[in-house]
Amino acid sequence: MANEWDDTDLEIEDVQENVSSEPPPPGTYLCRLEVGDLSTIGSTKGWKVYGRVVETNYRGRLVEDVLYFTDAAKSRLVLAMHRIGGMEKGVDGRWPSFKARDVVRLLDGQLARMTVERVIYQRKGDKTEFSEAKAIEMRANGEKMYGHTRVPFAGYETPTAEEIDMYAENNIDALLFDEGKDKEPAAPANGPVKSGKLPF
Repeated sequence: MANEWDDTDLEIEDVQENVSSEPPPPGTYLCRLEVGDLSTIGSTKGWKVYGRVVETNYRGRLVEDVLYFTDAAKSRLVLAMHRIGGMEKGVDGRWPSFKARDVVRLLDGQLARMTVERVIYQRKGDKTEFSEAKAIEMRANGEKMYGHTRVPFAGYETPTAEEIDMYAENNIDALLFDEGKDKEPAAPANGPVKSGKLPF
């Protein structure tokens, strides 16, 4: 049944995502990864990884992690590249070599299930760790407290095919606009990358 509101223009580009720098509580969350370039973090080189939660009541919250580039941490980096970036071993049973920029190429924008083992709170410039309860109390007294997530060694898990399809970045266009079907389809997220076919 038609009414006077049927022809109202809807400015959907003005809708803001519920984005927050506050971390979610411990648990496992489906996230969209944002990966920075290789940089010096403290005294070690690594990639800062931010996982923006895309589901549940914590949608928009941020899970933060660092993938370090050290001999001790290489196995964790390779695990993430395999589970999330689709990197696989060659016929010789060895992992392919890759360049620093290819970590960003394979992981940035991908979906991943990230596990938050714990959340610690700190004041800026102070390495002292506080509990959530203490952080709430300190915030009430006017202090600025920052929450930081701790992701375990194997804290990156491969999303299911259904999750990848549901949260594909081009799905909203396809659902909302008929003309979406005429657009060039986006490259599938989290597709497998076979050894010998890496984009570098």
